[in-house]
Amino acid sequence: MKQTCLLIGALLIVLAPSFAQTDTMSQSIPVFKKSVYLRSTAFLYSVNLNSIWLSNMQQVLKTKDFASESRFTGSIPFEAGVRFQDWAFSTNVTLPVSLGDAFNPKMVTISLFAERSVFKSRNFRLNVGAGASLYEYSFILVQDEPNRQVGFQDLFTTSFLTTPIISNKGGAFDVTVSLSNREKKPVSVGNCFRIGYRRGFTDYQWKSQSFNLLGAPKDQLDMVYFQYLISLSKNY
Repeated sequence: MKQTCLLIGALLIVLAPSFAQTDTMSQSIPVFKKSVYLRSTAFLYSVNLNSIWLSNMQQVLKTKDFASESRFTGSIPFEAGVRFQDWAFSTNVTLPVSLGDAFNPKMVTISLFAERSVFKSRNFRLNVGAGASLYEYSFILVQDEPNRQVGFQDLFTTSFLTTPIISNKGGAFDVTVSLSNREKKPVSVGNCFRIGYRRGFTDYQWKSQSFNLLGAPKDQLDMVYFQYLISLSKNY
C-alpha cells in the first residue's frame, strides 16, 4: 500500500504538465503570476494529525505490555513560500502538540516542498508535490516507583529512577497532494488542505538523551500526515 501511494505520487509529478487545463478564471478577475505566502493553522486548537509507523520499536512496546504504541501525534505547521505561475516552493516547520497519551509522543519536522498545480478551476488549485524533511520523533518511557515511600527531605538527596526520552531522528522524502484556493486579490486569504506520505531515507538507530543505548533497534520512518493551513498571500 505504501509503495503504491509513492508510485502514484511520482507519476502525478511526472505527468503534471499534461494535466494542466485552460484557465477558467473570469476576465473580470486578474490572474496573478507570482505570490509570496505565509501559512499556519487557523487556531492553536486546529491540530493536524500524523500516523507514524516505526515498526521495530512499536513491536518492542507491544511485547513489553506497554499500554500504547505511540503511533499518533498532533502538530501545528508553519509554512513560508513563493509561487511562480503553477509552481510553488516552500519551507514547512511542524511543532508538536500533545494528544494526551501517557508516552507523550512528539514529531518535529523541517521540510522543503516543491509543488505544481495540475488542475485549476475558478476557485481552487489541485497540486502534487515532492519534498525532503529532517525529522525527530520522540516519546517518554515512563518509569515509576509507586510503592516506594520517600520522606520529603529525601527528595533532594535520594537517587531515583530516570524517565528517559527515546528518540529516532533522520532524513526523509515526501510525496504530497494538496487543494488550495485561487488568489483573486492583491492580498488574499485562503485555505490549503494537504495529505502527505513521508518515508525515511534509511534505517536510523534509536537513541536516548539520558544515556548511551546498547543494542537499540533501528527503524525506517513510514508516516502519513494531514495538514490544514490558512494562507495569507501577497500576489503580483
